[in-house]
Amino acid sequence: MTIQHTPGPWLIAGETTVYALQHAGYRKGEEQFENRFSASVQGAHTPHAEHVATARLIAAAPDLLRELQSMVGFFSGYQGMQLRDAKAAIAKATGEPVAEGGHTE
Repeated sequence: MTIQHTPGPWLIAGETTVYALQHAGYRKGEEQFENRFSASVQGAHTPHAEHVATARLIAAAPDLLRELQSMVGFFSGYQGMQLRDAKAAIAKATGEPVAEGGHTE
């Protein structure tokens, strides 16, 4: 499966800005990076603590997706509601169709 999202690691600046860097080569013998993605978590009627928690969740998303895909692969011979729901969550994250009976709420 080809990764379509911005690859990690995603980091947090301050408390509510999520960003990802990409390697930009070397200059004068030092490794250089440039911004590839950034998002600011904000809202007029939302507590600051919720913004911080949302930024952490967004920053962890690539790692969570990769680990869930690994776990589903490990348990591929099993059946059950949890595995079906895990596959539905992966489909939701990757833009694939959700299999019948999968839950993503």
